[in-house]
Amino acid sequence: MKSNEPADGRREGNQVPVIERMLDILEIIERRSEGANIRELSDFLEMPRSTVYRILNTLEARGIVRRGISGAYILGPRLLSLAANVSIGPSVGMADVAIAHLERLSLMTGEASKL
Repeated sequence: MKSNEPADGRREGNQVPVIERMLDILEIIERRSEGANIRELSDFLEMPRSTVYRILNTLEARGIVRRGISGAYILGPRLLSLAANVSIGPSVGMADVAIAHLERLSLMTGEASKL
């Protein structure tokens, strides 16, 4: 880690402020199972409500967040499809990850296992 990098590994000056704010909003919503409304997010993050509203409106249009029955914003279904496409690494496939578990299962059961 370079001396000008914060402890969390991010490099100062290399971020896009609106993306940083968007991720802050998503992290708060993630931690609150009941969701969060614009006022709560604005107050907690010390951001103008109009900024929070525009970010949430954009995320909602993309399915990243949605408004729950209570009116609070919660994480949306688009995150599932994004997560389903997360790659562990360029040369690591599901079989590579599962092989040790499958071998242990075969030893325990005396049966063949494959993926």
